[in-house]
Parts: sequence; C-alpha cells; structure tokens
Amino acid sequence: MKFKNGVISLLCLSVLFSMTIGLAPTAQAQQTLGGITGEVADASGGVIPNASVSLTDEQTSLTRVTKTNELGAYTFVNLPIGTYTLTFTAQGYEAQKTPHITVEADRTATLNVGLKVGQASTTVEVEAAPLIIAGSHSLFELAFVFSPLDVV
Repeated sequence: MKFKNGVISLLCLSVLFSMTIGLAPTAQAQQTLGGITGEVADASGGVIPNASVSLTDEQTSLTRVTKTNELGAYTFVNLPIGTYTLTFTAQGYEAQKTPHITVEADRTATLNVGLKVGQASTTVEVEAAPLIIAGSHSLFELAFVFSPLDVV
C-alpha cells in the first residue's frame, strides 16, 4: 500500500509540474547583440592612440563614444542589431565619418581606418563594408588571425 501511495504521489507531482511548465509565460522576442571593433592608424600605418571613436545608431540617433587604446584599437560590444555611423577624430588629423555599418546578431564587424594628417575641422566620409567575423572569436584570438595588412 505504501508503494502504491508513493507512485500516485509521484504521478500527481509530475502532472502538476508539466502543467506549470505549460502555463508559464513564454519568452518574448529575444534581443540579439553584436559588436564593432577595429584599429585607427595614420597614412603610414602607425597606430593612433587616444583617438575618439563615436558610434551613432542610424535609427535611434543614440551615440556611444570610446577612445582607442595604446595600440590604436577600439571596441564596441553588446550593440543591438542595426546600422551605425562611426566617426573617428584625433588631434592633428582629418575626421573620418563611415556610415551604414551593419551590426548582425552574434557577429563582430571589423572596421580599420586610416586618418589623413590635416585639420580636425575637415571631415572625410567613407563608404565601406566592414569585415564580419563570427562572434565566437575573442579580440585576442583575432589579433593572431589578421594582421593590419590583411584587413584594410
């Protein structure tokens, strides 16, 4: 009798658990994210540390700003999928604006730029398609996959 009551209790619990799972609210649309990374250099290929990189979402006009590190590298992570404009500025160089950079889910776009020596009041607009890299690679791993000459 004790065995029969245990089986009935277990059966009732499993039915109750199944009903709870079935009635739980399902997740709404899952937001997916991507990123943009790259290097800022001068015309001779020398990196430009501390350059300002401004990223603007073309649909919402929301802006994020970062600076390049000592190697001239910049990174924007956790970006909602969409289209962005990047603007690069550094003291003693012409500003460069690159529109229509697409961020895809679980991907990192790479956009390396070369700034020309000049006045900051001059802006150069470039139309370019970035290299898309699967999101499973870290920036550290990519440093060994691509050299600055491989990705232009």
